[in-house]
Parts: sequence; C-alpha cells; structure tokens
Amino acid sequence: QLATRRKVVRMHNVEWAYYAGLAELERSFLKEMYFREESRRLKTYEKILAKADAIACISPADTHYYRDLFADRSFHLPAFHPFYNLACRKGRGTYALYHGNLSVAENVQAASFLIQIWKDMPLPLVLTGLDPDSKLLAMCERNTAVRLVADPGERELDELVAEAHVHVLPAFQRSGIKLKLLRALFQGRFVIAGPDMVGDTGLEGFCRVAGSEEEWGEAVRLTSEQAFSDTDIESRRPLELRYSNRMNADLLMKSLFVPRPQ
Repeated sequence: QLATRRKVVRMHNVEWAYYAGLAELERSFLKEMYFREESRRLKTYEKILAKADAIACISPADTHYYRDLFADRSFHLPAFHPFYNLACRKGRGTYALYHGNLSVAENVQAASFLIQIWKDMPLPLVLTGLDPDSKLLAMCERNTAVRLVADPGERELDELVAEAHVHVLPAFQRSGIKLKLLRALFQGRFVIAGPDMVGDTGLEGFCRVAGSEEEWGEAVRLTSEQAFSDTDIESRRPLELRYSNRMNADLLMKSLFVPRPQ
C-alpha cells in the first residue's frame, strides 16, 4: 500500500546501538537479556530502511552512520523541541541541577555518579525527574549535599532549570541528542556535560566538557565563581538558528515533497 508513496523515516538514535548500551547499564539480568535481544532484532530489521526515500537523522554522528549504509538518502534534521528563543537568566543560581527520567537505567547511572562525586563541592546538588529509582532515593538520604525533587510538574521543572547556577549532565553512552541538554542550553545558565553527552553533536562548544571525577570537580568550582552574563547568552545565539523549529520544519517538508524519480 505504501509502495508508491514517498516515505521519510525519522531516526532518533541508531536504535540497535542504543539498546545494546541499555543492556550494558542494566542491573537486572532479565532486563539485560531483553535489551540484548531487542538490539539483535533491531540490527537485523535495520535493512528495512532501504525502502525509505529519505532518512532524517537527529545528530551529526547518526547521519554519518546512516550515510555509510544509505548514502543518497540520509540527511541531518536537528531535534524539534519546545524552545523557540533563549530564555537564560543572567546572574547566579544557588545549586547545580541534574534532570531526567530517574527510572531509566542510563539516567540512574548518571545521577549515581554525581551523588558519589558530590563531596566538598561549592554548590548543593538537586536531582529532579520522574519516578526516581529506589537506589537513588537511598543514596540521596546518605548525602546531605544532595536534594531530590521527585515528579515535578512542567512549571516546577522550568523554574528549577532556570534558577540553577549550573547544569551537570554526565552520560555513559552516546545516542542521538538529549532533550535535557537542549533544555539546559535554551533555559539554563552554565552547562557541564560528559563527553558521551555532547560528543559528535555539534554542541560541545556551548558546554564545559568533563570526563574524570577531577575534571568534574574543577568544572563545578570554576563555574561556581562566575556569574552568567550577557556575553554568555549571546554566545548561545547560534542555537536559535541551528535548532529553529521553523527552519527544520521547512527542511522536513522539502524531504517529503521532493519528486520521486521516474
């Protein structure tokens, strides 16, 4: 039924690699086996993309991957998101913030890493997100420098993001573009990110990148001494163009209506 239709597939990740990464992070043996089987099936099923007329990839790294497989059909279409203009507040905040779905294994690992290194930091740490894992709840109870805000509403989350002094976003696998990173850049002040959060995204230059525990500690201390300024906001202006929903919608429309070859 779709044979004569023009088909554009939106890829949010290299899905089989994303599920393989989830398997590596999973503590439950049954869930690990589930993710490994899903990864195997997705890798096998990936050849179905040969039937697409165009493949819209969410990150530069994913675009490179799919161009190797489907060179003439793969193109970069940045993530759509709720932020039309920068809404960063100048000045200083009073805490560092990590936000995300706190029941997902990769986010639990990232939050756990932060709790473990959050000692003698110049700012308290706030973790917020949906359905926090029991492991995180127990870890937060043992670290008085960390506060957990569970299941915030959208307005509360917006305020937490806007008021934070620095956003701390470690990651332990590369996959697409994280919307929490875009939220922090469009709505927040300083951003410290792990190499796997920003690697091959084109967003590295808008963040301070930290890998080791020592690098994280130094980055938090340096940003805590600075006030977020007009200059810092202006340095992010390119994001309004690069991640313009209107321009990217135009790009998607062009991919939908390119005439089929006769």
